[in-house]
Amino acid sequence: MIDKTKRFLLNFSSYYILEPRFQSGKWRIKDTSLLSLRKDLSSLYDVYNEMKSFFDRVNMCPKCSGWCCHGNYNRFTIFDHIAHQIAGMKDRPKWGYLLRPVGSYLFNRVDSGTPPCLAEGKGCIYEYCFRPAICIWWICGDMEKVFTNEQKLFIGSRRKKIENIYRKFAFKLLFGGMEKVSCSK
Repeated sequence: MIDKTKRFLLNFSSYYILEPRFQSGKWRIKDTSLLSLRKDLSSLYDVYNEMKSFFDRVNMCPKCSGWCCHGNYNRFTIFDHIAHQIAGMKDRPKWGYLLRPVGSYLFNRVDSGTPPCLAEGKGCIYEYCFRPAICIWWICGDMEKVFTNEQKLFIGSRRKKIENIYRKFAFKLLFGGMEKVSCSK
């Protein structure tokens, strides 16, 4: 029950407070907050690397037909936006993080049968640091059938780590980590 409450509070504060601030363009992350947030970002990337190693070992993604991507389950969220902001990514998507499908937002879809974020036989074309977090911890139906309970627990524990880091981001931003953009004329 505590995890559900934490997840609700995290999502509520992020989607109803932080996201509107970022979308308005009137708020930004304070420079003084970036150093602390980058340490948390480093922890997030460590978890991403663990997930990459895991999925490389099981070697299912390159064989995937991308039904998740076809179904538009791959979404950028406010958390991805925050991580991209902290990282200072120049090529991150412009606003469109509010549950916007990756493929249809970044590319013009074509009816080729392959989602635009998949390379035939290689899996997702995006680096882990750029992917929506859901694409990092999601277990599709095919994986669900073949993964052991131990593998599912591993992924679940990494999802919790990711959410804990997101909570740190949100907490730091909500409590003094953002400032209004000054309007200098």
